[in-house]
Amino acid sequence: MTGDEIKIAERQIGDSRVIESLTQTVQCENRRLTTVQKWLMATVLTGVTCLAAQLSAKLPFTPVPVTMQVFAVLLSGLLLGSRWGAVVQVQYLLLGFSGAPVFALGTGGISVLLFPHVTGGYLLSYPLAAFLVGWISERAEKRQHERQAATQPAYPIPDHSGIASLRGRMLACGAGLIVIYGFGCTWLAFLSRPLLTPLQAVILGAGWFVAWDACKALAAVAVVQKLRRRSSRVR
Repeated sequence: MTGDEIKIAERQIGDSRVIESLTQTVQCENRRLTTVQKWLMATVLTGVTCLAAQLSAKLPFTPVPVTMQVFAVLLSGLLLGSRWGAVVQVQYLLLGFSGAPVFALGTGGISVLLFPHVTGGYLLSYPLAAFLVGWISERAEKRQHERQAATQPAYPIPDHSGIASLRGRMLACGAGLIVIYGFGCTWLAFLSRPLLTPLQAVILGAGWFVAWDACKALAAVAVVQKLRRRSSRVR
């Protein structure tokens, strides 16, 4: 190899290192921007949860008020996934426990976890429920993408609005409701003993709300399906 060829090769290596460095920098900036964007979306959904909690009312036959919080919890997991969905609800709890009146019926503070308030278990379940909803829906979408990649181009599968994703989101919402009911009814039974038996706690804490919460789950899934279809058309 001649001296000129060596110089050209060294220059090319140097240029490739510069390009690689610039690429890594851009990727870092993109990750940082994505994180900021997700946090902003999480903050917006935290506000949605606060507003949903104010759409609440007492019921004469149960100590648990009816609210729209469950809709916001499920929506945060479906839209932002497991980690950021949980962040939404952690922010909401921190805001409420700090004293802001963002819980149902305009309550706030750490005292909502203590008797005579018997609904603290529902609040504590929200981060885990949102995480589980996001985790299951993420797995469902991932499986659909893998099937799509394996079957194209002969049998293309629709992207985000496919039946597999829809089933996955419905399953995710069902799992999230089980977590919410599990925490809520356990907390209700513990603080209300010996006035309520475990069965009575389940009836009062979940039985009266199953149909209503199923409607909220359907609404959350419908919102996400609509947004996914719109984003797919934009792309």
